Amino acid sequence: MTEVTMKLIIENLHKEQKLECDGRHNALYVSSGRLSVAGKSIAAGEGIYVGEYTDNPVNLQEESNIVRFVVDQDPKAGRPTADGQIVLESRFELAPGDQFLRLDQIDFPPGACAYRHVHPGAGIRFLTQGVLDIESDHGVEQMSIGSAWFEDTNAPVRATASQSQATAFVRAMVLPIEYLGKRTITYLDPSDDDKPRMQTNSRFFDQPVEF
Repeated sequence: MTEVTMKLIIENLHKEQKLECDGRHNALYVSSGRLSVAGKSIAAGEGIYVGEYTDNPVNLQEESNIVRFVVDQDPKAGRPTADGQIVLESRFELAPGDQFLRLDQIDFPPGACAYRHVHPGAGIRFLTQGVLDIESDHGVEQMSIGSAWFEDTNAPVRATASQSQATAFVRAMVLPIEYLGKRTITYLDPSDDDKPRMQTNSRFFDQPVEF
């Protein structure tokens, strides 16, 4: 089994500052501002995969707030910039076989619910909008803007959004290669498959990775 660490780092960066992505695999989500990666411009609300810094320089086109997920076997990888901070880090094992890193966004209209379900890979979520109640085997925790949480492989959860406002989170997961380009949610109660699914998914990338 391969053991990796995933870190969630919030980077507050000034115009024309460079972001050194020191981890082996980085998923960047732009909360505000704009950056460029190897000449490609990435605006607020968009995400991109970045390998090691030496191969993919990240330049800021304006003052920006970046959500950075770092995945590496080395637990010391993923150093924030001077104005950045590590919000959450988790270490977990990968099953044998090929893997890929996915970055996506889940949007909930008011009152929407993701019924009790699992995913086949581990990862970290970061709430960017609204309020979300996460019910797991450890109890119920209410997430607000800026909250981050880890979900392990096949860990049952139920997510219920605020009744009064739209809710959204960005998510990075390391998944088995057979799910490349496919949805990963599995509802634990078969009857929930026939219920309306109000939440929507916006996928930024599926990137095969090696460790």
